[in-house]
Amino acid sequence: MKPVTIIIVMLLVVLAVFFFSKPSDEACRAEAMKIVNVDMTKVPGYSDPNAANALPDSPQPDKFVITDRFLWKDISYVYPSTVKKIGKGYLGAFHPSRITK
Repeated sequence: MKPVTIIIVMLLVVLAVFFFSKPSDEACRAEAMKIVNVDMTKVPGYSDPNAANALPDSPQPDKFVITDRFLWKDISYVYPSTVKKIGKGYLGAFHPSRITK
């Protein structure tokens, strides 16, 4: 019975670390804003550097959707035609998705 108790206690400690070390919404939004800024400057299929007005507007903070899961936070950005998952927040930091790197 003692090994089962040790395993349960270790799992509870890991869960507590994940739960209490989630970054704040503001920290997640600030880090995700950097990724969306880089993503918005890339216009596929258009190579004219003189057409700065063809680039989309800068990202708006109210377009970020931060979903608080129990152990982490999911961060998404609402584009005009789709919602793109930007990354996750856990263990005190923002971790971008592999798609956005």
